[in-house]
Amino acid sequence: MSNNNGLNVLVTAVGFFLTGLAAGVLLAPKSGRENRQLIRGGAENANTWVQSKGKNAREKAHQVGDTIKRSVKEHVPDLYEATDSLTLSDEDVKTARED
Repeated sequence: MSNNNGLNVLVTAVGFFLTGLAAGVLLAPKSGRENRQLIRGGAENANTWVQSKGKNAREKAHQVGDTIKRSVKEHVPDLYEATDSLTLSDEDVKTARED
């Protein structure tokens, strides 16, 4: 729950920042062409930044996934070995069905 709350705060802060930035650019004493070029450049920079962060997040997710897969593969054979000697008699099965 705290991660979700932190993410909400971050998204809200970024939203306010971008709103202030857009208001500042639009109210600046520059021509419309200069403002459009500035906005276009900022959008391209933001796009590059978002793509970079997305790529880093995907790489981290793959690393975590690989770590989990290796961990499971290391421990699953131990479970098979531990349960290999277990046997159930007919009486055990009948008792389990009655419960």
